[in-house]
Amino acid sequence: MRLLALCGLALIVWGVGRLASQWGATRGSAPGGAEAGALWAAVLNPLALVHLVGGAHNEALMIGLMLAGLVAFRRGHWVLGTVVLVAAALVKVPAAVALLCAGAWSVGGLPDRRAAWLRAAGITLAGGAALVLGVAVCGQGWGWLSTLRGPAQVYTVLSPSTDVGRIVGLLSEGLGLGTAAGAIAAARSVGLVLGVCLVGFCAWRAPRTGPEYASGMALMGLVVTAPVVQPWYVLWGMVPLAAVAWRLLEGTPARLAMLVLLFMVLPSGTSASWPYAVAAVTGASAAMASLVAWGPPGLGAVPRLRLQERAWVRAAARTRR
Repeated sequence: MRLLALCGLALIVWGVGRLASQWGATRGSAPGGAEAGALWAAVLNPLALVHLVGGAHNEALMIGLMLAGLVAFRRGHWVLGTVVLVAAALVKVPAAVALLCAGAWSVGGLPDRRAAWLRAAGITLAGGAALVLGVAVCGQGWGWLSTLRGPAQVYTVLSPSTDVGRIVGLLSEGLGLGTAAGAIAAARSVGLVLGVCLVGFCAWRAPRTGPEYASGMALMGLVVTAPVVQPWYVLWGMVPLAAVAWRLLEGTPARLAMLVLLFMVLPSGTSASWPYAVAAVTGASAAMASLVAWGPPGLGAVPRLRLQERAWVRAAARTRR
């Protein structure tokens, strides 16, 4: 499983680099600046390295295939993109959100209504054929559909809808108005409805925002409203967003959030304890001290990337004038 996770990570590196390069080229970013920022936000952040590789989660392969499908859509190969995104959804269902957003972007960019309807029908047929073929090749049948409700049996503190349901349930039980299970189920249902509405809104906006941004925001909204949330679920939307909005992810609030999520659940699936936290902080401090004392001379040149990018943009603006 870890080998598949590494293959997925390689796909993420390739996909996010291609998407960021195309996005940065249309907005006057310095050569290489968009790719460098996107790669840090998508791959080199500790949440991705520790959980995608260390935890060997199938999210790595799902996200890698998802980015490859978005690259195919960006290059005009919508049939190939549909097939790849269906493959990503067969790894893990949330990738279907990216197919919806990419399809909406592809259809919305066509000049006339007839061509749009034909494109939508083509994407639907290609997606359906790829789904049936993929299930047939796997040889497991359609029984996996019944397992989609399995994660909902787990309670996690990161799910806002579940937390609200548990609080309301405790109050209702104390007042004799109902059971906690009923309150949790109702709160989760409301959360799922909100999540579906957010996905629909992002897909509707995809022709104007682009498939990467739409997919990232839709998946982030789905995670926030989901009945079960694990720390690495944040990567569903964070990695596509890294291709077009890496500056938002490199700020201090985003970095602190990633560190908190990193230590909430360890790659082994157990919760972090004080010995783990002390060992992690001690090891990180020792590593940073050794880099400062004996690191390579060029290490300090990395933070100057943004200054070089700004200088390049100013020079390009003066040239246009």
